[in-house]
Amino acid sequence: MLSLTLWGVRPAHAQSVDEGEMELRSSIFLHQDLQKGSGPSAGVAYESYTSASRPAFGDGLYSSNALFKGAWQGKRRVGSSFSFVGDFAGIYSASDQGLYPLIKEAYFKREWSQGSLRLGVDNTSWTSFEDEWRLGLYRPRFMYNKLSGGQGGLLGFFMESKGFTVGFLPVFVPELGPHFENNDGELTSQNPWFGQLPKTINYNGSEAPIRYKVKIPPVKDIVLKPGLVASWQKDLNKNYSMRWSGAYKPMPQLLLNFPSDGRFVIGNTDQYFEAEVNPWVAYHGVVSTDHQVQNDSKTLRARISLAHEDPQVPERPKTWVTQEIGPATFVSTRFETEPQAFGNTKIFLSQFKVWGGDRPDEGRYASDESYFESRQFFREAYGLGFETLWPLKFRALSSVSVIYDRIQEGGALLARNAISLKDNLQLYLNLEFLGLLQENNPTPTGFLSRYRANDRAELGVTYAF
Repeated sequence: MLSLTLWGVRPAHAQSVDEGEMELRSSIFLHQDLQKGSGPSAGVAYESYTSASRPAFGDGLYSSNALFKGAWQGKRRVGSSFSFVGDFAGIYSASDQGLYPLIKEAYFKREWSQGSLRLGVDNTSWTSFEDEWRLGLYRPRFMYNKLSGGQGGLLGFFMESKGFTVGFLPVFVPELGPHFENNDGELTSQNPWFGQLPKTINYNGSEAPIRYKVKIPPVKDIVLKPGLVASWQKDLNKNYSMRWSGAYKPMPQLLLNFPSDGRFVIGNTDQYFEAEVNPWVAYHGVVSTDHQVQNDSKTLRARISLAHEDPQVPERPKTWVTQEIGPATFVSTRFETEPQAFGNTKIFLSQFKVWGGDRPDEGRYASDESYFESRQFFREAYGLGFETLWPLKFRALSSVSVIYDRIQEGGALLARNAISLKDNLQLYLNLEFLGLLQENNPTPTGFLSRYRANDRAELGVTYAF
């Protein structure tokens, strides 16, 4: 499956925990942090892909890696009228010798009695389930780790007042993923989340090898794509709240295509198909709504979210093999409870389903199995998990979640554990496991099938200055 991004990021999102209580993000993909306050931090981690010996893992990928992280999070006054809010990091991956910047938030903010104005990268949540199911619907995903990479922000001008938020996005930044390089017609990356590309194409009943090129468009053709986004949210009473959002903007994912006519090259010793990959920007319209009810004590909550996407796919030459997408409808529900008997603990059950979206490739050499990677990682999935702050003398936080996708017949288990050795020193262990119920999978190009050998353990330490 073909899935290319020019460069990528690896998140190191911080989550603060106030004394005596947890601040838990509404997501089954958690990056918890026990450190308090704001400012710079640095860390180092070791990650190991524990199933690297399996054939499904792929060739040329690193099975272990050292990560060096630096981050800044906080709020600072700038002059008499503005403040600066930031949550961003840089991560250096030793194995692929790549620096991955991530910007979750970085904006200047001016507040007044009726609202605020934000200028920069803003991480407003436009719908409740985008982070939870890694949709990349409104905001781009960080794809260094496709399972738990987190979401980025939108770059623009944002006005907020009386429950309304309106954003103008003058430039576009697409999703960012692992570094890759071209080695004699083979696009390679040592990052296990890059995705293995098709090596052959069917030509006159036989398989011909593929040699790749990537035609990088001018930067202005990518970034000079403006958009609009808006939302309105209202707490009707202490038990019921709702939010409506909409956008017309570039789709965070680039569409991939390659010409097919006249691309077979016959040499002195071999013949091959030259695939020149062309990334294109496509617009889409998105509307969504979230509705949440809770009891008076806020220990029991239920939420339903609906969204619809209408892509505006650009016209591409008929002689190309093209990635095709269509309208998609999404629904997600989530139930949460915080049993008082368990202290600072949250238990949740969630569900997600999408209708539509990916379509078969088009073009002369299109095949039954798409050359391109699916935009949605899950099709019909169910999640169950818990998050807890352990009642210990030192601060310790854990989250465990299990996901099962009925259509892909597979699932994932994610566990996050962190302890504070001191107020500014944290040790953490993250575990991720993916798998299928059986090897004969009904969706061989699906996310869980493609990355079923990417079981991962990460042990790290961070220090806040």
